[in-house]
Amino acid sequence: MAEPLATVPDLTESGIDAGDQAEWLLRAASVVVRAEYPDIDARLADTSDPLDNDLVVFVIVSMIARRLRSPADEKSQMSRTAGPYMDTATFQTTGGMYLTKRERRWLRPGGAIRGAFSVALDV
Repeated sequence: MAEPLATVPDLTESGIDAGDQAEWLLRAASVVVRAEYPDIDARLADTSDPLDNDLVVFVIVSMIARRLRSPADEKSQMSRTAGPYMDTATFQTTGGMYLTKRERRWLRPGGAIRGAFSVALDV
């Protein structure tokens, strides 16, 4: 198994106390990132790729923070009634490890900045 993409001191420095789960959470978050981006280790080693190791650490730590903030036994539904009106909502509270859309953009090849096309303004 490959080394985690972040370390226990990275978690501690960011103010996250994962306790005895820290190593497991780091490995789990790293597995999720590697499943989405199998070439991430090569990209981190490649000096010509703009992927920053600190950004990857930030993503891993953010995934773990979300996991710790959202335990599996938390409420998953809400309902409100006001007169004849009723509102219900369902929340994702599985406590699972996942990447947000923004984190996926940050980690994709080519970086976060990408447009539909570009126009050369050579005069």
